[in-house]
Amino acid sequence: MNAKQTNVLNMSRAVSVELTALVERHALPVLRAGHERLNAKLAEIQTHIATQALPVIGVTETRDQVLAAATEATLLVAGLVLGYARAQRLDDVVVKVTVWPSTFVRTRLALRATLMQQVHDAAQSVFPQIEERGVTAEMLADLRSKIDAVNASHALPRLTIINRKVATIMLATLFRELTDLLEFDLDRLVELVRKTDPEGWLRYHTARTVIGRRGKAPVPVEPEAPDANATAVAEGAGA
Repeated sequence: MNAKQTNVLNMSRAVSVELTALVERHALPVLRAGHERLNAKLAEIQTHIATQALPVIGVTETRDQVLAAATEATLLVAGLVLGYARAQRLDDVVVKVTVWPSTFVRTRLALRATLMQQVHDAAQSVFPQIEERGVTAEMLADLRSKIDAVNASHALPRLTIINRKVATIMLATLFRELTDLLEFDLDRLVELVRKTDPEGWLRYHTARTVIGRRGKAPVPVEPEAPDANATAVAEGAGA
């Protein structure tokens, strides 16, 4: 979210606070409905802000943890099967389960799950004979679930980047809608209470026009006199 959007968001939150007070003092369903539209838009914006702020580093760390756990399980099964396969002279199995920690270090991330699957399939091909070496069905099931987790984790960083990009685009649209809601809807509806609640009207417009820019202190701006035609339209809406 950029500085301009931050300023608009802070202003809109202040406006919502002032509208809460106006709605409580005046039984105007049309004003209450406008306030609800503003709060709904702010909630929608907040959801996309949270998505935009999702960290890629944390997702990458999670992927690395999943990889580490699966690598450890693979090396355990591979070592046990290797001893059995060498004793039985099962050369095709020996080739598939001859892996070391350095093997995974040298292998690209995208191919590590394939290497793990190779070990799992080789172990499965000589099961249940390898139970005598300590390889249980539970161990193979655990390895299978860890491989599935690795496959799922590969897309996490990329998906996070995509979600953040989409959120950024959506925020641009939502802030345009928020600006229109304030300018063409709420500003006109508040004219309904200008005569009966001048203080509340002034507080709304003060909140509406106080926007900090580039780290400077907010500067209050006097609200302009409302357009006569806009006032007439607003009064007709409250009728």
